[in-house]
Amino acid sequence: MGGSPTPSVLCALAFYFVFLLGLDRLVQIVRAQNGTTPPSEVSALNSVFNQWGISAKYYQWNISGEPCSGAAIDNTVIWNIGNSEFNPGIKCDCNGTVCHIIQLKVYALDVTGAIPEELWSLTSLTHLNLALNYLRGPLSSSIANLTQLQTLSLGINALSGKVPKEIGKLTNLIVFYFDSSGVSGAIPYTFAALQNLTTVWGSDNELTGRIPEFIGNWSKLRILRISDLSNGSSSLAFLKDMTSLSTLILRNNNISGTIPSNIGDFQSLSQLDLSFNNFTGPIPDSLFNLSSLSYLFLGNNKLTGMLPALKSPLLHIDVSYNQLSVELPSWANNSVLATGLDCIQQNFPCLGDIPSSPKYSDFAINCGGPEIISSSQIVYEWDNETLGPATYYETSTKRWAVSNVGHFNDILNNPQYTSVSSSQINTLDSELLQTARISPGSLRYFGLGLDNGNYNVTLEFAETSFFNPPAWQSLGRRVFDIYIQVSAALSQLEKIGVFESPENHAIPFFPNIVDHSCPSHFFNGVREKICHRTSLRANQLQSPKAWHVYENNCEVELVDARLLEFDEEEVKRVIGVALLCTQTSPQQRPSMPRVVAMLSGDIEVSAVTSRPGYFTDWNFDTTSLEL
Repeated sequence: MGGSPTPSVLCALAFYFVFLLGLDRLVQIVRAQNGTTPPSEVSALNSVFNQWGISAKYYQWNISGEPCSGAAIDNTVIWNIGNSEFNPGIKCDCNGTVCHIIQLKVYALDVTGAIPEELWSLTSLTHLNLALNYLRGPLSSSIANLTQLQTLSLGINALSGKVPKEIGKLTNLIVFYFDSSGVSGAIPYTFAALQNLTTVWGSDNELTGRIPEFIGNWSKLRILRISDLSNGSSSLAFLKDMTSLSTLILRNNNISGTIPSNIGDFQSLSQLDLSFNNFTGPIPDSLFNLSSLSYLFLGNNKLTGMLPALKSPLLHIDVSYNQLSVELPSWANNSVLATGLDCIQQNFPCLGDIPSSPKYSDFAINCGGPEIISSSQIVYEWDNETLGPATYYETSTKRWAVSNVGHFNDILNNPQYTSVSSSQINTLDSELLQTARISPGSLRYFGLGLDNGNYNVTLEFAETSFFNPPAWQSLGRRVFDIYIQVSAALSQLEKIGVFESPENHAIPFFPNIVDHSCPSHFFNGVREKICHRTSLRANQLQSPKAWHVYENNCEVELVDARLLEFDEEEVKRVIGVALLCTQTSPQQRPSMPRVVAMLSGDIEVSAVTSRPGYFTDWNFDTTSLEL
């Protein structure tokens, strides 16, 4: 045991020593040929990675402390988001003397925490991808240091605070992704200087105000996605000269006026989404003659008139929930246009209005799955019909129907509109929660042929798709709005519930069915499992006192009188957040990361401009309902 090393051990040690010498010599040769990274950049990169708890994979790059080595300087392509082997990764530009870091990719690694200030000292960066993480806090104004940036990807994070106006100094920027990033405020006027932009994704944030007119001067722009603007009204006047656009998504921005008559000049347009706005007037015939247009979403506006007699080979069209004539052209009967379009206009002209059709007093659906008989012997009908970006499906019995609208992001080549989960939910009928419908836009169920009268309904749901934080998958909003028709007009709806919780929920409500139809609507990327059953639970509505004291700046009146000491500012902050979280419009409700930031005092509580929905929308009196 204590003898001299054997010859084989000595040989192995010698080989290892020679290997290390050779490796060190190789690194020295590489450094001599390509140059070295400035110590300031090495220090900044190491600090960023240390704070995020990540590191380069062994011997891919950063060999022997030199970041610009290995894959960082060879022909390896790291920018492809599908290339997970070199993630995190960098690329360098070397001139034989010095190497500068020009690309940094930290993509979908569930990195948490703030963006370190040291990152903004890497001033040679041309490409920066921090998407699909759980980065928090505001964006620093020091981002203005990265004047060489051509691609900036911040999408799907938990950031907070306003969009920095300093981004307007990044005049070399070509591609800018900040969708679902958590930023807020108006689009800065300084963005007018970003004349080289070709791609902008900015949907699903807390943005406010109008769509800036200066966007019309971004002459190189090909893809524009800005949705969910609040507290402003816009028009499409800025589009006049942007005929080179290939993708235009301006969903839910409170845009009014008519669709531009020159829309037929947009010959490169392949996807157009103007849904959930306030457009009026007819749909221009020229819009249906664009040979490149594959997806057209104009639903939930106030469009009138008739569809044209002829059309281009459009693949998917949604013009539901407008005020169009029910006299549809002959091409509307093919698979391109959702069947039943004439039934799902704003006044529901024909749902349940078939005198000879049978009438029902109940129905239950296993959303996205097969027929199942529950423990209480309720038959949940199957719902596994294939849905698409613009689909309306009505069962053969005309007992219920479902419609789906929305196109998943282009990164999904084969999008699925159902979800299968193995999650274990604490319920007697867990098999009901193994499948679910998912939608990128709007999912609606219709009860057809229902007997008129008062109904007792419970809606059960559970989160089965989103992960718990701090994973980027948890940033999908766990919210949906449920509406039950209580009169013949879609505009008169009762809002039943809004939730942001992954737990199993049961919501009782008591609609009065008229005209034999009962549509339920689920918006904004629905991923919850929905089941319907009867219930005898009562529904107690809330008192509007909180809003009254808020209006009169007397929030402290809500504090328990037995408390002798309390923080008045904290009381106001909590009440303000509560009122924001119960707003009628999903776009007016803050995301969970923003709620946390407001409660902790990191950011100001946004102004509450309207009463919460349960004051203004829940008009019925539960004490007079027939059970």
